[in-house]
This record gives sequence, structure tokens and C-alpha cells, in this order.
Amino acid sequence: MGSEAPLATVTAAHGGVRAVAANRAARAGGVAPGMPLADARALLPGLAVAEADPAADRQMLERLADWCGRYSPWTAVDEHGGYGAGGGAGLWLDVSGCAHLFGGEQALLDDLVGRFAGLGFAAAAALADTPGAAWAVARLGLADPAPPQGSPPVDGRRPARMPTPPAKPSASCRRAAPRRRWHRCRSPR
Repeated sequence: MGSEAPLATVTAAHGGVRAVAANRAARAGGVAPGMPLADARALLPGLAVAEADPAADRQMLERLADWCGRYSPWTAVDEHGGYGAGGGAGLWLDVSGCAHLFGGEQALLDDLVGRFAGLGFAAAAALADTPGAAWAVARLGLADPAPPQGSPPVDGRRPARMPTPPAKPSASCRRAAPRRRWHRCRSPR
């Protein structure tokens, strides 16, 4: 688990106190968002906890979305991430026509994830031709996004049952573009 101490943020929910988010050390020890605090402490007796603060989390996500303007003028907070979606809030970026400024799509992703790490955030990022494909790849941790027109990944690693991605990104992230490249960045704590 490295030098990082296990930490989870918690909130009172129906049926007791539950983990909202967990850092890398806590996740490595088996703690997951939505887990009852008693179960998390059974797995990791030394688990440190802090009260979740949704308003502060939202404010930070909005600041990160503004900061991501360096990659695209079209950024938005993922309204469907965070507390109700198993932890790990996210951001949407429409990077259509922007990747060449960073040396290509992979270079853009590498730069973004590296800069998030430098700011102290763990991030999973994905690029795909549709918002749903980018959402699924980032949320499920698949290595390769779906090819154009939403075809399944060629390596067959798509889960048997995919969760339903959000219907649409927010209006600030939808703009006319001849070919869109959607980026979804999920930031687990």
C-alpha cells in the first residue's frame, strides 16, 4: 500500500454510515464506495475517516473543469458521477480538434493524467468517439476505447453487462463539430 495511510470519506445514508470515496491505500485494502463503514473498518481497522463534503467536492470539480480549459474550451462537470454512482466524480471534455496541439490523443491523455497526479489526484481518462464509450472506458477501467461509430473493443474486454452511461453530457459540453472526440475523466480519491 505504500506510504499512504488508508482514508475514506463517509456520509450517513439509509441503513447507516457508508463510504463515499476511498484513497488508493484504502481501495487496495478492499474498501469501496457504498460500503458500510463497519465493513470497511473490519477490513482495515486503522482506516481513517472524514465526513464527506459534497458542496466542497462540487466546487473543486468546477475549478478542475475550468483548469481543463487548457485542453479544450468545452468542459463540464459529470453530473452523474460522485456520490450516487459508486464514488469517483468526473469531468467531460470535448477535445475535437484539440489533440494535435498536444502531439496527438495519447499525448493529451498522458499530459492530463500526469498533471492531475501532480495536483494530488488519481485519475482514469479515456478518449472515444461517443460520450457513452468514453464514460464506459473510464468508469470500467478498460485499456482501449471503442473504435469509431461505437464498435465494441477489438480485444473483446467489454464486460458482459455494461452499466448505462449518462444520457447526455451537460449543454456546455455539446457543440457542433464534424467529428467529436469525447474525453471522460474519472477522478477517484
